[in-house]
Amino acid sequence: MHVLVLYETRGGTTRATAEAVATAMRARGKDSMLRPLGEVTDSHVRGADLVVLGTWVKGFVWFNVGPPNPVRSWLRRCPELGGKTAAVFCTYSVDPRDTLATVAGGLHARGATIVGERAFRRGHHTEGVKAFVDAVLDGAKSLGPT
Repeated sequence: MHVLVLYETRGGTTRATAEAVATAMRARGKDSMLRPLGEVTDSHVRGADLVVLGTWVKGFVWFNVGPPNPVRSWLRRCPELGGKTAAVFCTYSVDPRDTLATVAGGLHARGATIVGERAFRRGHHTEGVKAFVDAVLDGAKSLGPT
């Protein structure tokens, strides 16, 4: 299984979480590529069996909370995913609100089957990575051989 872990980061927290996800995937024997969202090509996405997209949460506690504009833009222009397996995560400070639903919905609208979602609190952004990766791989496995 080839896993593409892509991320959008502002201060480095989401990058660190994405690195932990990619490392955990490799520890489970999965070929894992880590890329910042701005460097991801359509061929990277097409070549992956599983896409994991991570983002930070922008906004002001109750106003305009959600994924940042580069993530929203990428979701509108990413290639059709045609049933490709995907998972999403976010890193947040106060409350992620509907960030995960927005990102998962964007991938689903492009044809992805979502097998996992997880919000990681800043300062504890690698706690629970193993459980997230296990759940994602279990979800992907339940869909059939990869």
